[in-house]
Amino acid sequence: MISGWGGSGKITGSLEAGRIRIGGSITVSGRVKADELVVGGSAVLGEAVVGRLEAGGSVEAEEVKAGEARVSGTFKGRLTGGRIVVEKKSKVKGTVVAGELKVGRRAEVEHAVAREAEVAREAEIGLLECIRCIIGRGAWIGRLRYVESYEAEEAEIDKVEKTDELSITLPEA
Repeated sequence: MISGWGGSGKITGSLEAGRIRIGGSITVSGRVKADELVVGGSAVLGEAVVGRLEAGGSVEAEEVKAGEARVSGTFKGRLTGGRIVVEKKSKVKGTVVAGELKVGRRAEVEHAVAREAEVAREAEIGLLECIRCIIGRGAWIGRLRYVESYEAEEAEIDKVEKTDELSITLPEA
């Protein structure tokens, strides 16, 4: 376990631990593997495979694969997981790929692909691709691509397209 990291560090290789908690800043050029990764400060990662991600600070990564993830700060890169929650007022620049996705009120996501997506009021998503999704009142979707169905309660959707398949393969259920 690496816990309570409050300074700054740079790892040129890989990092593997049961639980990693970052309060300061860390850069890992190699692969990160952990049961749990909690970032309260900032982390710049190459690639990571984690059971659970808590991104309360700032995370930038080529790709993070997580069983489940919660973003309550900012995330830049590609985030793939079974269940992903983007908390209210949080920002994701890049792509979120999820089996189940919840986007909180006033959150911003550049591109999201999900089996089931629930978008809260006043959230903004540039491109949303889903099999089934529910979009809350006052949300803005630049482009919506759906396979089976969508519900939009007084949401602003610039372009809607029914499709046979999504652009990205979803994680296993």
